Amino acid sequence: MSHILGIWDDADDRTNQLRLEWSFITTSNSTTLNVTPHWERREIGFNYETTLDTPSTLVPIEIVIPDGWGWSHFDIQGPTLRSFRSTDIDGWHTTIHRNVNEEEESFSTIRNIIPSNLRPSMGRSASLMKQSLPDDIRIDEFSFENQDDSGTQTIVPSSPTLERRVIVPDKPIPARLFDLVFDDDAEDRSFIIEGTLVPLFPTLVSGSTPVDIPFIKSGEYQIKCANTTLPDTCDTSGSHIGTFTWHDMYGSPIPSSTIPIKGEIRVRLMKDTWGQIRISILFPCRKGEVNFSLGKGSIQIRKVEVDGIPTRYCFTQGGIRLGCEGPGMAEVEADLGEGDVTLPHFEDAEGTMIVELRGPGWEGKSPSLYI
Repeated sequence: MSHILGIWDDADDRTNQLRLEWSFITTSNSTTLNVTPHWERREIGFNYETTLDTPSTLVPIEIVIPDGWGWSHFDIQGPTLRSFRSTDIDGWHTTIHRNVNEEEESFSTIRNIIPSNLRPSMGRSASLMKQSLPDDIRIDEFSFENQDDSGTQTIVPSSPTLERRVIVPDKPIPARLFDLVFDDDAEDRSFIIEGTLVPLFPTLVSGSTPVDIPFIKSGEYQIKCANTTLPDTCDTSGSHIGTFTWHDMYGSPIPSSTIPIKGEIRVRLMKDTWGQIRISILFPCRKGEVNFSLGKGSIQIRKVEVDGIPTRYCFTQGGIRLGCEGPGMAEVEADLGEGDVTLPHFEDAEGTMIVELRGPGWEGKSPSLYI
């Protein structure tokens, strides 16, 4: 899609010739997504650009975001976008109002040629140059208003101005599903989504734990994300396209902040009459992060606390990582389901593990084990 910008110059009164200079801004119909992790701010920048090839005025979209993350800032822009709303978070919507500005600020005006919200990032702009009109553009497509002023002046488009509300929620919102509504007679259904994802409590952002890359389900398109390797085009039909690792502002990986456990670790395994097992783990911690594995595929966390106060944690491959703000006693309680149980394994731990068995079904096993 091409749009024309031009200037009029009729200073040569002797020949009554018209010289028209123009440049083209070409909007790309390709879809791109840029994901930018910021370790210092513990946030993920999200910028998505596309042009839809559909006659529908109502367009649903699905954004896949990492579990435990939400939007602290969110905005959708489009020259023919009328409104958008979240369909999975009640009350999160916005309407875009357009007011036509008739103020003439230029020597000549080309009307309704350039989209009101066309941004340089959506395409590329060629340099101003002298040449003849392309074959597919006719001079009668433009209207010029001549005035007595002489000289060369830039043509400024008279186009609708947008009044919209950028969503900055009071607290991060994990919205994933949206409905976009476009003008009924719109030919250009391009739009941009800009947002910032931040961790919800109690999600722990750890330099040692990769994060799922957020994306929009929209077939195959180009996705750029730092600190990872992706193909030229990514298939977004599934629920996962890859992960990224955290780096600092200089591009260096974040060093591990895992601290070894020293002291007594108490593990309580409780089994009910249906064979469901719950585990409680109590251990001393210091300032930093503690990582341990449980060896179970399905873990339902009930609580993660330090000195009785909920603390941040995240899942790792086969285990849990939690953050400790200072010295104290940490407790993790989780449902493990039924079947065999693997005791928690703490990396580089020093001390004693005491295991207590409670409930029916532990026949033949000691009610207390020292490891």
